[in-house]
Amino acid sequence: MTEINDKYRREQVQKLLEDYAERKATKSLTLEYRGKERTFPIITIDPNVLLLNHNNNRLAAQLFDHPDMQVVYGNPTSEQAQLIISDLLRKTDRFKNLQDQLNEYGQQNPGLITRNGLLVNGNTRTVALRLLNKAGVDVAVLPDDVDDAAILDLEMSLQMVQLVHQDYTFTNELLLLEKCKVLKYSDKQIAEKMKWSRGWQKKLDERFQLLRLINEIRD
Repeated sequence: MTEINDKYRREQVQKLLEDYAERKATKSLTLEYRGKERTFPIITIDPNVLLLNHNNNRLAAQLFDHPDMQVVYGNPTSEQAQLIISDLLRKTDRFKNLQDQLNEYGQQNPGLITRNGLLVNGNTRTVALRLLNKAGVDVAVLPDDVDDAAILDLEMSLQMVQLVHQDYTFTNELLLLEKCKVLKYSDKQIAEKMKWSRGWQKKLDERFQLLRLINEIRD
């Protein structure tokens, strides 16, 4: 059995991108990236090759309270960490519905990965496809210059719309806002990304006040 490590993931993604270019394939996903619309190639890759993202904001609160949190954050690419993330994703709301829809209708929307095979979007779908023993998952591939800020922008744009919509828990929403603050987003920028218009400053102030209280209680 081939060992799946970072080098192998990157090689597999690169081979599929080269094949995409050679076939002059046109299947792609258009997204806003760094303030401009960009088109990214869609490849089909073995779902078991991809790396589940421990920074997936849908799991932020669950991981924060998990007894093995340090295992995940200490070495997120390890087999143990990946199993923990997979198990948490399987326990998210309406996972079974998502699995049933994928089995009946197939994958309707592509996921999104980095050149290293890290899932930016589509973590839950990938776990569902693995459990269904599907040979491939469709994913759009980001360029090599992607960084944490760009990934957060993309996640905020994409994770609100899924094949089966799974609302963020309120705590996960707070942790997502906290991450925005760490990355030096202004309040107005955060409100725009959250699609808040009227009363956005009051919403932010209330949420950050709650977040401070939660952190104080946890400490």
